Amino acid sequence: GHGVEMWSSTYTTFTDNNIDSNGQGGWWGYGVMMDSSDNTTISGGTINNNADEGVIMATSSYVTVTWVEIKNNGNAGIYDSQSCIFWSNQNFSYNNISGSTNGIYMESEDNSTVVGNRITNNTWGIYLTSSADNTIYNNYFDNTNNAYDNVGSGNNSWNTSKTAGTNILGGPYLGGNYWSDYNGSDSDGDGDRKSVV
Repeated sequence: GHGVEMWSSTYTTFTDNNIDSNGQGGWWGYGVMMDSSDNTTISGGTINNNADEGVIMATSSYVTVTWVEIKNNGNAGIYDSQSCIFWSNQNFSYNNISGSTNGIYMESEDNSTVVGNRITNNTWGIYLTSSADNTIYNNYFDNTNNAYDNVGSGNNSWNTSKTAGTNILGGPYLGGNYWSDYNGSDSDGDGDRKSVV
């Protein structure tokens, strides 16, 4: 079974919950499954060791997942699919996401922000398909394959304007992402905005 199921829910908040080990023994199991559930916030706690996705959402918008440990889930740490075009507006921030096939998988998702996450030890760090106008910056990517953004998917931004502030590597500026497979130097100290996507 699933840890939490939400159908057509709005303005729901989960704080500091441990939603772990659902769907073991060959059964499907999501940590949090939401369908048509808008304005949901998941903050703190853990979503670990679930058989399928840690968090899966379909046709849901304005979802925030922040400061959560999301580890060792099957297909994806966060799987976000088919929200209302141009209204997705998800916020995935400051999470530790590791040990899944996909750290974050976004399908047909737009206008969302992915910032400040440590996405490590996944087969794919972030995988975008048919997703446009998303902003992805100040993340730490160290995976077998760090990122995929399918051709013609839109104007996803893999950095933000360089501004003063401590980045995910402890440097003095926010701007790009850390990519474990980039061998160049970060001459402007923004965490490396030179995407290999």
